Amino acid sequence: MEIKLKAPKENFLRLEREYSDFKNSKIVILPIPFETSTSYGKGTAHAPEEIIKASHQIEFYDIELEKEICLEGIATCCDFVIEHKDNKKAAGEIASYVKFFLNHEKVPIILGGEHSITLGSIMAFSEYRSDFTVLHMDAHCDFYHSYQNNPYSYTSVMRRVYEIYKNIVSMGIRSVSEEEVSFIKSNKIHVFFADKMRSKDLWDNIIETLNDNVYITFDFDFFDPSLIPSVGTPEPDGFLWTETLNFLKNLALRKNIIGADFVEFSPISNVFFPNYIAAKFIYKIIGYIYSFCKF
Repeated sequence: MEIKLKAPKENFLRLEREYSDFKNSKIVILPIPFETSTSYGKGTAHAPEEIIKASHQIEFYDIELEKEICLEGIATCCDFVIEHKDNKKAAGEIASYVKFFLNHEKVPIILGGEHSITLGSIMAFSEYRSDFTVLHMDAHCDFYHSYQNNPYSYTSVMRRVYEIYKNIVSMGIRSVSEEEVSFIKSNKIHVFFADKMRSKDLWDNIIETLNDNVYITFDFDFFDPSLIPSVGTPEPDGFLWTETLNFLKNLALRKNIIGADFVEFSPISNVFFPNYIAAKFIYKIIGYIYSFCKF
């Protein structure tokens, strides 16, 4: 696939060209507004546009990091639009697209779209390197063999990822099927359920299971619905802002974050606070990558 970079309609944070130039930015925002298999609340195809629009309200200065982290450079690409609705074919296209940025030694920050896009990204990373762990932060396991006769749907994405790349750790899980539990146990996959994370304070234990290099796939329903209600299947008793960021900062201090995708955000008409929180969350992660990770 030939990749031709085009200017986006709007930059993340509305950065001036000096700070959003592709050549000078290690981190690149890749909007992929793909949605075909969501089954309940829909709208993830609108997430990249709304998150980027909300990012224009964020102050550049990070109080915690004591600097304007965006001045390190954050490039934004135009939407990668996939016209057909076949999730498997879409994964192949996404893989080719992500490989382009890996070949240019960038850190891809992917804005979904539904969770099925993660497969394409991991296909690219697994061809490029074999020394990383996929850290799956989600309320749901997504280990179904197939859902609604689609083995490549958003609910089966981690099962498909596992078939091509075994090093997976899931955390924050609050909803799971018997089929998924059986698969997890039989394959001895590291899955940290939300109740055990809290009762046994397993945050550090999770980091210890990871390789030095980590790819994050973050489903916004990891958060509690009181913080982010804009998801297709909100699960109660999720995680809040400070505990999640404390974990991710500690992760960045101890490991290298080599890429990430942020998926399953479904904007709600005329409800703007979740869009802003999602955008600021992504900016915080970019800040941790630039401040603590090695390139």
